[in-house]
Amino acid sequence: MNKTIKILKQSGYLIIALFLRLFPKKRNRWVFGAWFGTSFSDNSKYLYLKVIKDYKDIEAVWITKDKDEIKYINSHGGKALLYGSFTADYYAATADVVFMTHNYVDLSPMYLIKKAYKVQLWHGVAFKKIGRDAIKNNDQNIFQSLKSKIINVWEDCDLYIAPSDEYSNKVKSAFNTTDDKILKVGQPRNDIFFNENTARHKFPDKKIITYMPTFRDNKDFSFDFSKLNDSQEEALNSLLNKYNAVIIQKKHFVNASYSKFKNSTEENVINLNKVDTQELLHSSDILITDYSSCYFDFLLLDRPIIHFVYDYKYYSEKDRGVYYDIKDVCGGKICIDFDSLLKCMEAYLKNPSLDSDQRSKVRRQFVTYDDGNSSDKIIKYILGRF
Repeated sequence: MNKTIKILKQSGYLIIALFLRLFPKKRNRWVFGAWFGTSFSDNSKYLYLKVIKDYKDIEAVWITKDKDEIKYINSHGGKALLYGSFTADYYAATADVVFMTHNYVDLSPMYLIKKAYKVQLWHGVAFKKIGRDAIKNNDQNIFQSLKSKIINVWEDCDLYIAPSDEYSNKVKSAFNTTDDKILKVGQPRNDIFFNENTARHKFPDKKIITYMPTFRDNKDFSFDFSKLNDSQEEALNSLLNKYNAVIIQKKHFVNASYSKFKNSTEENVINLNKVDTQELLHSSDILITDYSSCYFDFLLLDRPIIHFVYDYKYYSEKDRGVYYDIKDVCGGKICIDFDSLLKCMEAYLKNPSLDSDQRSKVRRQFVTYDDGNSSDKIIKYILGRF
């Protein structure tokens, strides 16, 4: 029964899509989406905000599944539509340009946006393998392999961005694309780090240590500050109280949906997921992460970074896989257990300038083109193409 309903729905979508494809593209209609339509965030968000602020000739539309976000965007001078509605599909089908952070599912079924100029902004510089590079071809049967090839053809975009020459090579392999489709420019979401007027997040009188791990296929291997034993919690609270610090934990949104959070009784560990990642990073004094691309962003602030890679062997060999040896591209100290993590935290709380040379070296290698003007550069490049 469920299969029959699914087939009927897909048939209905195809009929609507065929009808909508009869309408011509509308010049300067730009449609944005992110994170499978679940979030007003990331590179798409910051590029969208730049467009509605400074490029009034462009009709910018955001598509989302979140009705609260629609109200927020529309009340702040933007235009947002409900994901999957006929109106949203119409705008996607008639868009001149579309922007995404993952793939077409960020804003609509893929067959609706085939006419648009498609821009893949992605969601960070990759340390872990992405796209085609992350596919374990040996684990695919012939039908899965054929499906992957078809999807890759459909998902091919007209433009990709790369904030460094190093990352440009990864974009080519991960998306099976060519140099002429890659614009070497910083990420729109990082423009915020060059704005001195950006407001600090909560806890203005405390040091903020942010823990932001990456996505894991195996959710059982995910560390959580909210699940410490009594002795670990006591040691952590002692350290945080000593240096007047708090930990803000923001887990990857996929893994977070499988977690039940509790805050420390002393409120030294705060779990926040409904918070803009870049705003949180901008407010943070120390970042704890693992293989997440957020540490490349954080390098632009020249603040301490700790890599807590308790599952490095498993993750690199059996989970997503990684492009680099962590020792070669780390942004700071590397820890593999809780005790060493506490020592690294204290070292940076005492002296935030530690390992600044290492941060500078990796920053030059991976986020070369971030300069605070990335959104403008992308917009002007696209406008110059038409």
